[in-house]
Amino acid sequence: MMQVVWWPLVAGIGLLVLLVAQPVGRPAPTLAQRLARLRPDQRPASLPPTSFASPTLERLLVPPLQAAGRRLLRAAEVCGLPTGRLARRLALAGEPGGPALHAGEKLLGGLVGLGLLPLLTQLGITPFGAWPAWTWLATAIAGFVAPDLALAHKAARRRRELLSGLGTATEFLALAVAAGCGLEQALAEAATAGHGPFFTDLARRLALARLQGQSGVDATAELAAAVDLPELAALAGALQAASRQGTPVLQTLRAQAHAARERRRLGLLEAGERAQVTMIVPVAILILPAFFLVILWPASVALLRLSAG
Repeated sequence: MMQVVWWPLVAGIGLLVLLVAQPVGRPAPTLAQRLARLRPDQRPASLPPTSFASPTLERLLVPPLQAAGRRLLRAAEVCGLPTGRLARRLALAGEPGGPALHAGEKLLGGLVGLGLLPLLTQLGITPFGAWPAWTWLATAIAGFVAPDLALAHKAARRRRELLSGLGTATEFLALAVAAGCGLEQALAEAATAGHGPFFTDLARRLALARLQGQSGVDATAELAAAVDLPELAALAGALQAASRQGTPVLQTLRAQAHAARERRRLGLLEAGERAQVTMIVPVAILILPAFFLVILWPASVALLRLSAG
């Protein structure tokens, strides 16, 4: 029974890997694209964001997951559960799929978790005996909650990246304003002064604002509202006050740049403190047993021999 299920599963996984990884049939880059890569003054074009690493999985799974996720979100809204904050968290984490895809991934994770243990039971993989029913429910809950945990981890990591880019961009803004640039020109210079998620999002927002006839200050405020970052909201508020009311903004930019540097320094100190605590684990697991085998074990053997003699 195991061979009937195991070998088709292995063959299917191997066929999927072959179809996804093989280069035959992929479009070759054009001459213009290859020449553009050689230009030092042009940034490499970034690929459009996708939810899955494989284009095949992107085409096969995203539409049904989005459809199921929309139904799940609609049911949650009927039950009175708030769903508006999910879009802001996804925007902060940089997830391109939106709330519907995230809800579909939660539903898929719950179904996979619910059917995993019965499948293991049918395959005879029961190292601790038959899986009870409560473990089925536990794995289903774990599969349903796993996308939320992954989203929280991505949001925390991207928040650190955005804060790092925000501090650098604020310093460039202060330097540009001190040099006599206007706010629009200073924002355009700051958007092209660095690399990372914050500079990419800021440059995209500014380009879209120029196409729509809006100001860069308003685009910065929209970016702050989209990613739900209080530090960026404070910067956008100061820029809007300077643009509309003519208030001096240089001292505010310098103060925010100093706050960003201080926040970065405190983050490094906190990471160092966490590293000290984390290093206790390998010390306890690796060094102490080695110390026992090298020092204490010969001493205990000698003591046993002396007591036996």
